Amino acid sequence: MKRIFSIFLIALVSGALLSISAFGGSSHTKYKKTTLKNGLAVIIKSNPDSRVLGVNIIGKSRVLLEPSEQTGIADFVNRMLTKGTTTRSAEELSKDLDAIGANIITNDNPYIPYDDRYTTPAYTFVKFETIDEFSEKGLELLSDIVKNPSFPEGEIRKTKMQVKRLQAMEEESTYKACRKLFYSVLFSFHPYNRPILGKNETVESFTRQDLLDFHKYFYAPENLILTVVTNYPPDKMLKLVRKYFGDMRPSGKSYLQFSVPEKSRVKKTAQFRMEKEQVYIY
Repeated sequence: MKRIFSIFLIALVSGALLSISAFGGSSHTKYKKTTLKNGLAVIIKSNPDSRVLGVNIIGKSRVLLEPSEQTGIADFVNRMLTKGTTTRSAEELSKDLDAIGANIITNDNPYIPYDDRYTTPAYTFVKFETIDEFSEKGLELLSDIVKNPSFPEGEIRKTKMQVKRLQAMEEESTYKACRKLFYSVLFSFHPYNRPILGKNETVESFTRQDLLDFHKYFYAPENLILTVVTNYPPDKMLKLVRKYFGDMRPSGKSYLQFSVPEKSRVKKTAQFRMEKEQVYIY
């Protein structure tokens, strides 16, 4: 679904840059777009008036790259990124992030209504923010989180329970049940109909090795886009990005691209009845 995917991707990148740089524009604002030798796409917006470092890392083709027997594994891997790395425990990560006033989000908050604008079958996201004076330390921390998750067995068990609770919540939410039905009908023969959270049985089947293998494939640099908003000059920030992300190893594998769904020649309708005094139209 190359064209539609491109539209979604442009919207995400543009929205991220605008939302992070909420301090307004500047006549000195500069942009830089490049691809590192390892295949990582990098977009930098430099605004000297900003006091925030904002980074988005987008993993392309979320559900398309999931094996059919492992639906939901991309979401699961993202939930595990902050549960510890090969050099830091979860507690150490949390302490180091707090020390620089950093905030990292790898999944939308299910307890905030409609806070799911980034939850899409097309891509995963990691959003990171800190203040400008901690830019290098922030990039070092972020690179460790993205490159070196350790997937502790205890955290895997906890995350499985968390995802199962979220799956149950989706079944009770009129909005999310309606959206799920909409995607399943509109994209009945397309990967977009796959559940982002996966299914109960697929999530239960995930092993630590499954997560390591998928992370190595999905979080390869050629499948990622890294966007940065900073007050550093573009070339200075690019040097730091190369320092902390330039050593990521390409997978050397091919990556599928979304195909354009076939046009529907008939009108499609679907209903799902719930035990609620509420109607939701999608």
